[in-house]
Amino acid sequence: MLIGTSVLAFLVLLVLLAERGGERMWRDHHAAAAYYCGPCDLRYRRDELSNQAERVCPRGHYVDSLRGGFSLSTVAIFTCLGFLALAGLLTATGAVPILP
Repeated sequence: MLIGTSVLAFLVLLVLLAERGGERMWRDHHAAAAYYCGPCDLRYRRDELSNQAERVCPRGHYVDSLRGGFSLSTVAIFTCLGFLALAGLLTATGAVPILP
């Protein structure tokens, strides 16, 4: 059972890291993506907006500025890493047998 949950935690970790890597794809080498459109669920750079003065996306929705800050995905990533480390430690010391 511990091995199955470890595999699941590893897969969740991969998804979280892929999502975090997707954020980095949106960044230029100078600055991060600056605006987010909720109805479209897309991020836009300032030069991609159709009306930069009123901050309107190409489909006509008003966009909000992205704010940096602490992300709950960071907590989830470290929770998965902690669980995998604990599962590996318990398996290596023999506290939890691999086979019944």
